[in-house]
Amino acid sequence: MPHTALGIYKPLLKTSDNELGLDPEDYAILLTDLTHNPAGKREEMAEVMFERFNVHARLMAHQPVLSMYPFGRTTDPVVDCGHCLTQAVPVHEGYVMPHAIQRMNDVCLQLTRYFEKHLQTLMEHKDHIVEDMKRKCCYISIDFDAELKLNAEAHLIHEKLTACHVVSLEKERFEVLESLFSLEGPC
Repeated sequence: MPHTALGIYKPLLKTSDNELGLDPEDYAILLTDLTHNPAGKREEMAEVMFERFNVHARLMAHQPVLSMYPFGRTTDPVVDCGHCLTQAVPVHEGYVMPHAIQRMNDVCLQLTRYFEKHLQTLMEHKDHIVEDMKRKCCYISIDFDAELKLNAEAHLIHEKLTACHVVSLEKERFEVLESLFSLEGPC
């Protein structure tokens, strides 16, 4: 049921009714649509909205078109980059030009790999960096439980690694050395 239109919209509209005090029957609803969504899926979504939730009006719009509105644009190319699919979508006067859409799979994965390559230089020196951070930031707590409680009130420090890299440390600063006093020993 979660991957059907009813499975997707039921919890959402139930929340709007219960927590927001809004009755879906009193409002028009805007649904975003994928550029490659089959017509049958659009019909299914419309049927669920009208018959199950009794909405009096609905508008279905393509995501790339909606992404242009905050910028006051109606004609532009839009790059829609998702987890598994990236597409270049030409939009003209508020309409998607489906014949000209270019799709590429796994672009985000490729970008992640590219980013990993750039981070490798930093990671080659990670032992040195971690050792330096341990010396600068870690300490033995006199009262571990009190320190944990105090840390819960958001004592956060930021350690600058390089001009572009900052690591945030909280309870790690004293938990690391506390492991020396545990029965299991460090690590």
